[in-house]
Amino acid sequence: MSKRRQEWEDICHSLAPENLYEDGELNHYEAEKKRKNLIARAKALYWAGHPCPKDVLDMTDDEEALKPFVWETNHE
Repeated sequence: MSKRRQEWEDICHSLAPENLYEDGELNHYEAEKKRKNLIARAKALYWAGHPCPKDVLDMTDDEEALKPFVWETNHE
């Protein structure tokens, strides 16, 4: 597995509610801040020339967060 793909999968899994809220340890404000940081990581990967693979997008619970960074979304 490529390093970039692993980064996308890590972002994807981190966006799952149980991971975003760290099993209830974070409040909504903290979880939203964490979500924004994950989206910033996704944006940096995308602009560095590494768009999110479509199959990774299909794995996420927060498709809205990653959809702008999928190659097919922006280049159809």
